[in-house]
Parts: sequence; structure tokens; C-alpha cells
Amino acid sequence: MACDGEGGAAPVEKVQRRPRVAKLCNSYPVRVIHMAEDERLRIIKRIHEGRQIARTKGVRMGRKPKLTPHQKTEARRRIAKGE
Repeated sequence: MACDGEGGAAPVEKVQRRPRVAKLCNSYPVRVIHMAEDERLRIIKRIHEGRQIARTKGVRMGRKPKLTPHQKTEARRRIAKGE
């Protein structure tokens, strides 16, 4: 059964779904989902702002280097020697 009148069947009147959608949008689970999404966005915003503040204070982000500066220079020296 085609709603747009194609396929040889008589055209079927389109059903208005707006009231049902509005009713669905006011349901409890949908409101909870929207609240959760809003809270998630607020958390992301706070994290981003905190990271920017930390960067301006000179805090380094990410993993700590595996090698100390001394170990890096020693490794480069040994590679250059061919060890």
C-alpha cells in the first residue's frame, strides 16, 4: 500500500503525525534523554575550559615520555657510534 499514490493503488490520504510527535517529545523517556545529552555537553564544555586553563598555566597534557632527556641523548650518541 503506497502512501504517495504510486503503485496502482488509489491515493491514500497522508496521515498527520505532528500531534503524535509532539506527544512523544513530551514523554518522560525522551525528556530524560534530552537532559542526559545536555548534561554531557555541559561536562565536555567544562573539561575543555579546564584543559585550556591548565595549558595557559604551562601544564603538559598526555602521556609522560618513556625516556628521560639523558636517555635520549645517550641513545642518539650510541646510534651515531653504530652500537
